[in-house]
Amino acid sequence: MQLPEFEQLKINFSNDNQVIVITLNRPNRGNSITSKMASELLTVYEKIENCSSLRIVVLTGSGKFFCTGMDLANSSEMDQEIDTANINLNFFEKMRNCSKPVIALINGPALGGGWGLIFTADIRISISSAYFSFAEVKRGLIPALISSFIVPQIGLFLSNQLMLTGERISAQRAFELGLISNVVNISQNQDQNQNQNQNQNQNQNQDQNQLKQQLDKYINELLEGSPHAQKTIKQTVNYIVNHNCFENREHVKRVFSEMLINDEAQYGMGCFLQKIKPDWKTFIQSKL
Repeated sequence: MQLPEFEQLKINFSNDNQVIVITLNRPNRGNSITSKMASELLTVYEKIENCSSLRIVVLTGSGKFFCTGMDLANSSEMDQEIDTANINLNFFEKMRNCSKPVIALINGPALGGGWGLIFTADIRISISSAYFSFAEVKRGLIPALISSFIVPQIGLFLSNQLMLTGERISAQRAFELGLISNVVNISQNQDQNQNQNQNQNQNQNQDQNQLKQQLDKYINELLEGSPHAQKTIKQTVNYIVNHNCFENREHVKRVFSEMLINDEAQYGMGCFLQKIKPDWKTFIQSKL
C-alpha cells in the first residue's frame, strides 16, 4: 500500500504487511488532534479500505499520552473553517466504520476527543497507568461530535455522569465498566535510590513488552478469522444498533443467505471438514 509522507502520523507495517500501525505523532502537544492530523487520518483510512491484503489496524500514540483531544491552541484557526465540524465528524466516522478490525493500543492518558478515538476501535488494550476523562466541561466545552457514537456504546446514565463531571477514571475502572478490553498490569513501584533511573528504564521496557504481548495475542486471533466475515460482522453490528427489530430481522436473514454462498465461507467450511487450518493470507492472494 502506497502512502504519502505525513507530518503528524507515523506509519509502520508488521506481520507480512497484514497489520498497519498508525501512531499519532505530536508528543510535545500530547498528540492532540489538529485539522491536519484529521485530514491525514482520513487519507490513511481511505487507503486502508482499498487494500484487501491489509487485515488489521492498530492505533496508538507517541510519548506519554495516547491523545489529549482537540488542539485548543489552534481553536482560533479552527473557528475560521466553515466545515470544521464536518471535517472532524467525517474522520471520526471513517475510523468508526472501518471495515477492518481496529485495535487501540493505549500507551497513556486519553482526554476528550482522544477518548473518542478509543471508542472507534473494536479492541482496546491499555497500560494500567493510563487514565481517561471527558474534560471538555471544565473548559466550557462539550464532547459534541464524539457523543454521537460514544453514548450508544456506554448508555445514558454513564454518559451523563462522565460528561457532566469530567471526572478522571483509571484504566482499571474503565475495564470494570466494560469500556476497554484489557489492562496490562504494570508495577508502579520504583526503588528510591541511586539506581532509580535504571529501574525506570527497566520498568518502561517491561511496560512495552507486556503491551506488545497483549497486542500480538489479539493480532494472532484476528488473523485466524475470515476477512470477509470480520467485515460483515462489523457492518452487521453497526446496522443492528441503528435500526428497529423488524429491520434487523430482515437484515440478518439477508446476511445469513449471502454468507452461505460466499467464497470465504465455502473455503473455511471446506478446511473445517478436512480438519486443516485455513490459510487466509494465501486465500486472499489467490483472489487478487
